[in-house]
Amino acid sequence: MAGNKVRLFWEGRQNTLPDISYDGQPVATSRIYPHPVYEENCLWLEERQRPACTPENHMYFGDNLDVMKFLLQNGYENRFDLIYIDPPYLSHQKYLSRIEIGDKNSPQAVERQVFRDNGPGDLDRFLEQIYPRLQLIKCLLKDNGSLFVHMDWHVSHYVKVLLDEIFGLESMINEIVWCYGGGTGTRRHFHRKHDLILWYAKGPDYTFNPQYRPYSPGTVQRGLTRVKGDRYKLHSKGALMQDWWSDINKILSPTAHENLKFPTQKPLALLQRIIAAASNPGDLVGDFYAGSATVAEVCEKSGRYWVTCDNSPIAIDTAMKRLIRMPARPFTVESMEASGQESGQLELKPLLSNDFNAQDILLQVGIQSYAPAQQAVPAPADSYIDFWEIDLNYDGKVFNSDLQVIRSGRHTDSSLPLHITTRCKKPRTPIHIAVKVHDVFGDTAMEIAQL
Repeated sequence: MAGNKVRLFWEGRQNTLPDISYDGQPVATSRIYPHPVYEENCLWLEERQRPACTPENHMYFGDNLDVMKFLLQNGYENRFDLIYIDPPYLSHQKYLSRIEIGDKNSPQAVERQVFRDNGPGDLDRFLEQIYPRLQLIKCLLKDNGSLFVHMDWHVSHYVKVLLDEIFGLESMINEIVWCYGGGTGTRRHFHRKHDLILWYAKGPDYTFNPQYRPYSPGTVQRGLTRVKGDRYKLHSKGALMQDWWSDINKILSPTAHENLKFPTQKPLALLQRIIAAASNPGDLVGDFYAGSATVAEVCEKSGRYWVTCDNSPIAIDTAMKRLIRMPARPFTVESMEASGQESGQLELKPLLSNDFNAQDILLQVGIQSYAPAQQAVPAPADSYIDFWEIDLNYDGKVFNSDLQVIRSGRHTDSSLPLHITTRCKKPRTPIHIAVKVHDVFGDTAMEIAQL
């Protein structure tokens, strides 16, 4: 914006657009065709063919700066209708995911560090990281696209100044206050129970679909009355939403169906409101701090396409399992870097097959043993397996996840099937079956067997 000369300065600030050149490629790609299996015998499952086209929804594992550069180099400039991000808040906390594994009657608690959010002493580093990412997000947005940045009190004021610089003062549409309850108070200050969501539009023709909330019982009873005494007609959809949202709470109950035991998980209702307001069915939505993939689930339910990214293996596995359970449309998982984590030791049972009819066979695939690279508490090794996938015709390059074996419940116990019998087409030539295990620490291990 001409005339806007206000700038933040910090040690190491670069005043130019970051270099968007990127010649890297994903080091590993999986195509996920959600087909969840909860029981050993899955003959009843509807047979599905792999679509001939590449999935249109994408999940990336890696540094989001690299991912955004990769997207810009591969046709995504000016492609996104909406981007929502929930970056670190400079809160000086370790964010842990707490789960229970083993026997339901005597479960063992396991804490997994998802990420560490640095404190105020790293403000320069925080600004150095967030600034180029906000610049690249603007490049990814369409001219009528919108960005929603979810922050709290720690650094929202700094981020707003950066957004004013990058998008322009006139591009700020709303500062949304999300109020929630829960937790305990303090004697040193007022209880901090709200987040801020900053909405910026790239251009003046941004999408906005008004959202409504139910009228209060008192309003419904008395109607809306003019000063002169005649009544307004109440809108059938409810009252127009303001920028103060107090009707959606955090996910507080540890047993809530929505609770995925992910520390920064946001409620579906919150993202449903944002995505419904600032995009339309068929639009492309991005989230580059994706966490447990709430954005992706909302997009699946509302007919949007999505691209997400996170650099936590636990986040990626949580997101995958969430989308498989839905089940979502096919999507890819692309790793921009190796996880850096040691793999567990996986041993498969010998493959067994029998003719079912002239075209099909019954195939038995199973896990003989799995030894995790990490073992936090004494528990059967198979309790550490989160879920496992099967590629029924592995080509040696891309892992095509045809079946995903997961628990029917949320407790990480011994109920996970370790072998299944499925019906598949009789191969004309020898083929390879690949099995990939995901454990509760985000580690993966893969083994291949020939049929």
